[in-house]
Amino acid sequence: MSKKNRFLGFRDLIENQWNNSVKSNTGTDLFDWGLLILWIAVSVLGVLAYRTAALESQMKLSDLLTFELLWFTAFAVVRYTKETYWLKKVAQKQYDYETLPYLRLQWSSEAPDVFHIKNEGRGIAVDVAFETIEIQRTPRIPVVIKRRPVLAPGGWSAIKEEELKAAPEVLPSLNMHGFIDARLKSGKFKTLHVSYTDLRGRIYDAEFEPDETYNDRFRITFQKER
Repeated sequence: MSKKNRFLGFRDLIENQWNNSVKSNTGTDLFDWGLLILWIAVSVLGVLAYRTAALESQMKLSDLLTFELLWFTAFAVVRYTKETYWLKKVAQKQYDYETLPYLRLQWSSEAPDVFHIKNEGRGIAVDVAFETIEIQRTPRIPVVIKRRPVLAPGGWSAIKEEELKAAPEVLPSLNMHGFIDARLKSGKFKTLHVSYTDLRGRIYDAEFEPDETYNDRFRITFQKER
């Protein structure tokens, strides 16, 4: 593991695990507790230093007050910086949400459409690629779906019977819509994998599993960034 990955892993451990645990138990996050403890510790050390120096007539009360004022100012600046950092993270998460594609695979009950691939997210999905699967080995019948260059938010693309019959192994006379329908009902249609990219270049993987209890006839097993 590289130094950068170790650093990111350690930062994730502090921010998303330790910090969340402390905040859920106390109502205050880990950084605020650490900053408060540090402020109290330095303030106490300042008072002790003043008392020691005062006995030797080397420090005046005004010097202590100046020190405490400067330390409180530093505390406030660090606290403000922390709040700015978290607001930036919240804004980044909001931006990610607003630019995130999210795909959905639906069965079409009306031929010639067989499937509909829809983008239910708020971001554009580009280079949508489907894994080729075999729905029958002898004779070989593959499901080959062409790439979709773009799926806009709220947009969809129909995967038609003629597209699925374009593979040379598939007989032109085969009713692909009815054949796949029967395979779905019998539970012999395999899981379909899809990959796509957002406009920021992040690659995502999705998996759709046949499930007759869903109105789409597919459920989303997972959909996450690679």
